[in-house]
Amino acid sequence: MAKRVKPKIQLGDRFIKVGEAHGRIWEVVDLRVTVDGILHAQLRATGRDGGAMTIAAGVLMDTDFWRAALNGSGLSRGNSAGRRDESE
Repeated sequence: MAKRVKPKIQLGDRFIKVGEAHGRIWEVVDLRVTVDGILHAQLRATGRDGGAMTIAAGVLMDTDFWRAALNGSGLSRGNSAGRRDESE
């Protein structure tokens, strides 16, 4: 029997949607498990453009659709207030 591996996503993780022309950075602001047992991440766009969406964590971890926004030390994380840390 196959074992389901949980994606390692944390609040504050940042991602860029593959193929998005203007390369908005999306930050994980909430994680929740739906009634069917699937982990979902609520994302909020950083910067002036704004926007929000909720997607399955498995899709967020699929590099065909999303890639991690990286800084010099690895996966980029926002600050605790959910705003972009301008020092990165």
